[in-house]
Amino acid sequence: MTLRSHLVSSAICAASIVGVVGSAEATLVSFASDDDSSALTLAGNAGSGGSFVIRNGRTPSPTPVTLNIDDDNGVQPTAHLPVWLVVELTANYVSSSAVGSGWLHLYSVQGSYKFVNPASGADLLTVLVDAGSSAMTIVGSPTTWGSAGSISGGDGLSSGITYAANPGLLTYASSLGINILNYGSFLVGTVEDFAFTMTNTNAGGGSVGLNAGHLPTTAWGSEASHSGHVVWVPAPGTGAGAMVAGLIMFRRRRRL
Repeated sequence: MTLRSHLVSSAICAASIVGVVGSAEATLVSFASDDDSSALTLAGNAGSGGSFVIRNGRTPSPTPVTLNIDDDNGVQPTAHLPVWLVVELTANYVSSSAVGSGWLHLYSVQGSYKFVNPASGADLLTVLVDAGSSAMTIVGSPTTWGSAGSISGGDGLSSGITYAANPGLLTYASSLGINILNYGSFLVGTVEDFAFTMTNTNAGGGSVGLNAGHLPTTAWGSEASHSGHVVWVPAPGTGAGAMVAGLIMFRRRRRL
């Protein structure tokens, strides 16, 4: 059984046990581009074999950001959680084509990124990015990237992006005086998306050069803001929410 099908099956079982199912809930998750004021948000390596790796800017250390969680523009004030960001994405070259006076470079993206507890390093919320669901786009010249681009993806009801919450998210938010269940069920997402908006993309202060395969020729970095949206499976009623969250929240078992 796949990770996604296991989650969906577990959510259905939990809802049956409780016997109360409410309307669908949604959550917005974001952070600003310059939360870490002394380092770039994202970092990448020189490409080879048709691909390159994208990590957080402080790799091998995590990157401090403030995770903003909102109840889809509902009545709750936005919750702010100091967390660490860890990124492990791989980009594969797809195409390059002339667009107006520039060139659009397109890469498929897969892997994961996660937000972790800054005190313990424990995983709080992981976003899994399946192959074929996401892309990096950036405009430049035939031999260079420009300074702005994006990494984004989304899914339908059964594939693409998975938001996976660990039990520690509820505990960590509670330690900050936040009842995270007011911002969504944090059970299993059904419609999910994400986007990193990239600016100041550079290699040592200059443009990122590209080789004949349209891959970066050297290490590079970029500032990046993040926004994501999750529609959760129909959640139990208010009185049972915490119990079912405890049943369904899980610790991710796959290696990043």
